[in-house]
Amino acid sequence: MENVTADLLTIFWIAAAIVGIGLLAAGAERRIVIYYDGTDMAVSAFAVIFPLVAWVLSDSNIFESSFLNWMVHWLVSPAIGIAGLSLMVANFKSAIRHNRSIALGLLVGLFKIVFLALTVIVIFGQISKITDERTSFGEAVFAALLLVICYVVAKAMINGPEVYVAKGWELPETMAKAG
Repeated sequence: MENVTADLLTIFWIAAAIVGIGLLAAGAERRIVIYYDGTDMAVSAFAVIFPLVAWVLSDSNIFESSFLNWMVHWLVSPAIGIAGLSLMVANFKSAIRHNRSIALGLLVGLFKIVFLALTVIVIFGQISKITDERTSFGEAVFAALLLVICYVVAKAMINGPEVYVAKGWELPETMAKAG
């Protein structure tokens, strides 16, 4: 019997990569809003980072005091996790609002989270490579180059005002002043 599940999973990842590249291209062409501004990107970044921090804190004993560890496990960690979930919702609401489409907004919202999760992984990996004393000069230069590429791509995806102008939409800042 053929392994249909593995084939379907492969097809899914290929389709997801094609959709991701398409969204990246559409954002670069100023046809869709990826991140409206730096704040929008920060919301998405913290929507990725906070649940990771909550997970790490829930599984660690950072203090010698069992009471303080209990507080971190049962109060701090869940609070950070809930904050991350609320930022995740804010991420999707922003994508829907700025693209003026529920379907496109949900797709862009998912893309924003996946892009930032992958970017965070790359950044931490490259920083650890640069700071490792066993890393050769060439490897350190390559790691630094990857960090620069991450920065340039991320900065290019902050495109909200440009998309609004290209589509002839009124900027939210203008609407707020007029209202």
